[in-house]
Amino acid sequence: MALIMCTSVVLSDLRSGDGVELELAVGWTPEGTLAVDAGVGLPCFCATEHGTHYAESLTIPIPVPIPAGMALHPLPAAFAAATAQLAEWSGQSSSPSHWRALAGLPGPSLEPPR
Repeated sequence: MALIMCTSVVLSDLRSGDGVELELAVGWTPEGTLAVDAGVGLPCFCATEHGTHYAESLTIPIPVPIPAGMALHPLPAAFAAATAQLAEWSGQSSSPSHWRALAGLPGPSLEPPR
């Protein structure tokens, strides 16, 4: 996605170095349409670094051009729906271990480095 706007809120567990990132983005898809994305991101602790893993994600496509007869542009409604979904996810848990368990992802090692 070619981003137009992207923002995130990071909830960190300073003891483990783990965290949950609530992300919201608007951008152009490879197909040339707009989309609003929302997600619950987690840092990668796999043996091979993958970047961010998503325990939950939502993509709402926006038709371009806007269909004739639409009274309102669909972008604000899609943005509102994505932010509502983020609020719902954030109400479930701010614990990285909760989201890791749902997604089947490994957590950080609590052993000291050797």
